[in-house]
Amino acid sequence: EGIAFADDTVWITNDRDGTVMSIDPSTNEAGRAIDVGLGPRGVAADGGDVWATSYIEKAVTHVDVATGKTAEIEVDQGGEDVTVAFGKVWAAATIDGTLAVIDPATDEVLKKIPVGPGVIDVVAEGDYLWAINNLDGTLSAIDPESYDILETIDVGSSPRQIAAGDGVLWVTNEGDLSVTRIALAG
Repeated sequence: EGIAFADDTVWITNDRDGTVMSIDPSTNEAGRAIDVGLGPRGVAADGGDVWATSYIEKAVTHVDVATGKTAEIEVDQGGEDVTVAFGKVWAAATIDGTLAVIDPATDEVLKKIPVGPGVIDVVAEGDYLWAINNLDGTLSAIDPESYDILETIDVGSSPRQIAAGDGVLWVTNEGDLSVTRIALAG
């Protein structure tokens, strides 16, 4: 389901056995598999840490790569995507419609931002965090300091994934088989 790259390592989630696994991209060799609970979906990596969401359990699992130790962080139901940006971990819970803001040093949930049922993917670009909502076809701009939703934009029918780079957001829309391009000001 999920894939992330950081520090010369690829990380993938495996829904079948409830793990995240490392892959060495120079050899394509699989590394160790680390248990992260039932139904892992999204994965993010930063430095020596990996975070994986669970669609089934109300949790994000934080993995210390050096030790292999894990910590389970309670969040809302329906974990989908997770990203690390602005010094925090951001985890989307599609069923309960929240974006959990997690302190990566303490594993404390700082805030649960109500984005709406269907929040499914999240990315950082420019000065903001961007979250797509699969049920209402929108994209929300979120201030990473105040946690306020600054703007909500219609993007298409059933948006599923978002990518960002060079001041542009790209959103895939399953419902109408389209891609929405949004150029950010700046």
